[in-house]
Amino acid sequence: MTRFIYLSDTHWGTDKPSYSMQHAEPNKLPELLRAMEEWIAKKGPVDFVLHGGDMIDSTSRKNIDFVAQAFQLSVPVYLCLGNHDLTCSNAVEMWLDRAPHFFLGKINFSIETSDCSLHVVPNQWGPVPYHWNDVQKPYFLLEQEKFINNELSRNPNRVHVLSTHSPFHGVPVEQTGLKNLLHQPPRVFQEKGYSILRTHRNLQCILSAHSHINTRIEQKGKYLVTSSSFVEVPFDFKCINISNDQITMSTHSLLDQTNFKSNYYDFTKTFVQGRECDRTIGS
Repeated sequence: MTRFIYLSDTHWGTDKPSYSMQHAEPNKLPELLRAMEEWIAKKGPVDFVLHGGDMIDSTSRKNIDFVAQAFQLSVPVYLCLGNHDLTCSNAVEMWLDRAPHFFLGKINFSIETSDCSLHVVPNQWGPVPYHWNDVQKPYFLLEQEKFINNELSRNPNRVHVLSTHSPFHGVPVEQTGLKNLLHQPPRVFQEKGYSILRTHRNLQCILSAHSHINTRIEQKGKYLVTSSSFVEVPFDFKCINISNDQITMSTHSLLDQTNFKSNYYDFTKTFVQGRECDRTIGS
C-alpha cells in the first residue's frame, strides 16, 4: 500500500497573500507543520508528503532556504512548483540548488512506490518557461507532454497519479451554489487534461491546487482533485491511500490542534472546504 499526504498553497513569505478563500495564516506554517507531524505520528505510517505548489509567495533565496528547512519532516517531501514558486526567470535553478530534496534530480519527475507511480509535472504560465509574471494561461511544454505520455505508458498494470498545479476543471455550481463554474480553466488546457485522463486507462487521479478550494470530480471511475490552502482556516490536508489498484482519499483539518488567536472562518464560503463528496474518495 502507498499512503501519502497532499497539501498545497502555503505561500510562505507574506503575511497577507494576494489571493485567499478563507482567513490565511501563512506565518503560522511552522506550527502547522509541527501539528501535522503529530498527526502522522498518531495516524501513520505515511510514505511521503506531496506539496501541490505555491509553497512560497514569491521566489527568493530567503524564502526557499526557509521552506527547505521547515519542510524537513519525518518523511520525504516533494514539490510540484506553482506560479508563486516561479516569480523570477532563474527560479528553477534556485530551487534545484537550494532545495534539491524536493525533487528527484529535475523539476518534472516521477515518484515510484511498490504499487503506484506519481508523476509531478508543473504547468507553465506564459511565454517564458517556468516563469510566472501575472499571466495565467496554463499549458504544458511539448517536452512535458512527451514526459507525461511516456511515463503513463510504463507499467500499465499499476495505478498512476499525475500532479500539476493548475486544475483542469472548475468548481461545480452544485458545490458553490453560484450560477456558473468558479475558476473555470481555459478551454484548451481543460481539454488537454481530460484527453490525458481518457487516453491512459491506468491514470486514476489528477491532483491540482491553485484555487484554494477542495474539489473532487469523478470521470468514469477516475478523479480530478484540488486542495484548499493548508495555511487557511481550518488548515486542511488530504491523506491518499493506494492499495489493490484502488484509491481512497480523506481530508483532515488541523484546526483543533492549533491555538492561534485568530481563527476566523467565513461561513458564507463553506464551499471552500466542500461537501463530504468533495473531500473524499471511497470509504
